[in-house]
Amino acid sequence: MALFTALRKASFRGVPFGVTSGDVELGRRLARHEYPQRDIPWLEDMGRKAREYKIEALISGPNYRTERDALIAALETVGPGQLVHPWHGTVRVTVSTVSLSESTESGGLARFSITFIEVGAAFEPRVEVDTLEILNQRYTAALDTFLGDFSAAFTVKSLPEFAVAGTFDAVIALVTKVSSPVTSAATGLSSFPSSLLYTPATLGAALQDLIMTTDGSETRVLDFSLPDAETPYPTATRLKIIANRRALSALANATATAKTIRTLSETAPKTLDDARTARKEITRVFDALLLDPAVAQASADATAQLVSDAIAHYMALTPTLPRIARVIPLADLPALVTAHDFYGDDWLVADREAEIVARNAIRHPGLVSAGYPLELIT
Repeated sequence: MALFTALRKASFRGVPFGVTSGDVELGRRLARHEYPQRDIPWLEDMGRKAREYKIEALISGPNYRTERDALIAALETVGPGQLVHPWHGTVRVTVSTVSLSESTESGGLARFSITFIEVGAAFEPRVEVDTLEILNQRYTAALDTFLGDFSAAFTVKSLPEFAVAGTFDAVIALVTKVSSPVTSAATGLSSFPSSLLYTPATLGAALQDLIMTTDGSETRVLDFSLPDAETPYPTATRLKIIANRRALSALANATATAKTIRTLSETAPKTLDDARTARKEITRVFDALLLDPAVAQASADATAQLVSDAIAHYMALTPTLPRIARVIPLADLPALVTAHDFYGDDWLVADREAEIVARNAIRHPGLVSAGYPLELIT
């Protein structure tokens, strides 16, 4: 009797029914591999088979037609549903086949032969956004915007000779600032003849290319600003000279800012702290650009979009980045011993000894001094 008291009331999608018997088909999915000249095949296990629950359901009594129709509606509803099985508990299934037979026995009787198949969660391929590629596309778009603002603001047409010469001197000052101190500035100057002044788009593209391809140029150009020429009499010529100098400053500053943002974003951070430091530097250079009165609104907006994509890139990275633990050694130990004490057997595989020495600027790996805080990647 204990067996029958333990049985659960059967139902599907909340519609109850009686059960006279039930079968379950179990097993493994096997791929059979039979080879020539080999008597015994190899069976490859492909995982557990989907369980099939075959139930003989019964609905009877004076209200059997109403209860029968409710069960039919539940069985024909699209999608998986919850089956309460008398012997196997609650399972998520879908209906495979149903057969129904009816008789007038006991005032009305409906017998269902139902086959349910278990259903699991639908696993879909995880979609990952290539945030770095989006950032590179935004970087190219920002450079185009900077060049458009420069071309709209810069011109030497109708300017007298002294004004053209002064504007060319400003270009040379910028090129000299961009050029690496190790190399000769004359190499870069030879690419900027004075005739470029009359084609602002070509001049701007050449200046951008010089900034983007010269190592370390962004650090030298971020603070670049051509001072406005003093002009007690704001004539049209003098105002145009000032506008040209501001256009050159804005182009250099915006390009160097964008290059800094991309360089920081392309450098994979080793820890969460490194990522936070890079994000702070991105915000700092962007704020400095916004304070530059020479930068046009379109260039500022394009840089803001670039910063937004850079932050999104770092947000995608941070969940997988390790953190930094700060510890203070209590005794003088070699870096190797320090690495083994903190990381265990992982110290050798991950080359933790060299990592500790490099991150903490330890002079000699044979001595990690006590009392001084260490940064260790967790």
